[in-house]
Amino acid sequence: MLKINGEPIITAKDAIRLSSTNTAIPAFEIPMRWSKFVLPMTDELLMEMNTDSRMIVKSSSLLDCLKSGVLEQTGLELNSEDLSEAFGLTEAISTNAYPQIVVSSGQIIANGNGSFPEKLLKKMVQFKSLETGMLIW
Repeated sequence: MLKINGEPIITAKDAIRLSSTNTAIPAFEIPMRWSKFVLPMTDELLMEMNTDSRMIVKSSSLLDCLKSGVLEQTGLELNSEDLSEAFGLTEAISTNAYPQIVVSSGQIIANGNGSFPEKLLKKMVQFKSLETGMLIW
């Protein structure tokens, strides 16, 4: 919760969690809008990342939600299932089992959380709703 002079201004936990520091102003920026998509509990393939760090959306319902959110937040259309065309290459991915998944030297390295061993993937990593839980962007 964000308060000014003891009065609550922002109470949404997601708004505070998604805030960031903007050193150009300088200021602490809190997003005015965000989109949330709760993933269905199925084994549907949602997204995959290849060794070029490109994230491709495979689920039509997730893609529709992303397109709607991007249009609402920016006024611009998302025209491809390849998210890197709009947002750039994926730097890292975090899941419950693998908190750090990165591309290094043309391979995908998934660092486990202690319960899961490190994995080295040569082609791509795929994400299904049972593995990821929830996406917020």
